[in-house]
Amino acid sequence: MILQEMNWIGMTVGDFEIESLIGEGSFSWVYRGRHADGVTGKAFKVAKPHEYVRALPGDSQTAAFFLQVGHVSRFNPDAAALLALQAERVRGIQDASLVSIDFVKGTEAVCYCQMELVEGLTLRQLMNRGPLPVQVFIELARCLQRLSENQSFEYHGNLTPDNILVTESEIKLVDPGYWGMIDSYNGTIPSCAVTTPAYYPSLLPDDLLALGLLIWEAAMGQSLLGAAGDSEGMDLTRVGEDLLERVMLNENIGKFFLSPILELYTPSQLRMDMPDALETFLLRALRLRVRPDGILDADSGFASFGEIAGALMTLQDQDIDDLGKITPEMDA
Repeated sequence: MILQEMNWIGMTVGDFEIESLIGEGSFSWVYRGRHADGVTGKAFKVAKPHEYVRALPGDSQTAAFFLQVGHVSRFNPDAAALLALQAERVRGIQDASLVSIDFVKGTEAVCYCQMELVEGLTLRQLMNRGPLPVQVFIELARCLQRLSENQSFEYHGNLTPDNILVTESEIKLVDPGYWGMIDSYNGTIPSCAVTTPAYYPSLLPDDLLALGLLIWEAAMGQSLLGAAGDSEGMDLTRVGEDLLERVMLNENIGKFFLSPILELYTPSQLRMDMPDALETFLLRALRLRVRPDGILDADSGFASFGEIAGALMTLQDQDIDDLGKITPEMDA
């Protein structure tokens, strides 16, 4: 069955006329609306109806996971219920880095929220344009540090290049993840994770690791955990016991998204002009280190977003101002 896109363009919603589609996720569309005054703009996030929601296979896509003891499976959540839960979380947190939501409206036919319209580029768009200033990630880390100190903020849970908007003056975070109970089209799911496994490979709301994976992607030009795998058949002589144990703990409960890290080559093996300080930072941001014997092993990593911001500032002091200004060299 081929579905035609539901199109809100040209519709009137309250005092706003819908002008264009500006974004699409696994479970929603986002439209731009212009007020009757011809000046004021708002964004309208619309939950996808059941027939448009699919359990997408790609690990770089946001998906919903049913978390059971020893087993993880994808499922299709009720997109309207998910939108309401996400909006409720954001509306309870007063912080300039979160896109503000005016209201959520749901009927039998449709569920949508009206929210702040941000004029900027996504982090992915900036990555695709070329080297990114280290300062962008310093500001992102500072935003996350401030949020982590907010008692109303538990996690973002879906920090991806598409969910981070960068304007001339600020950084805005959109589309948070969700952990907990949720309705699906086949009944209530008692424990779920709605996130992007390429950035949350343990299916935990681990924003610190997600930030590390984002910085790695900006510096190295590619996602580290683009596809799930398992340790069977991998060359495990290159990795240490602690790292292998970390991966196996995930595999034993049905989570295979972290497993590709066992085949990771260090930044200096992939790029000929990788500064030592940047390589050390990138590995630590992934909670990794290279032992004196050359083996890649687990590390405790950074303790806070503020610590990451400080380490990035130290890189700037060493004249490392951009991420991505590295010439590809050898095949590992």
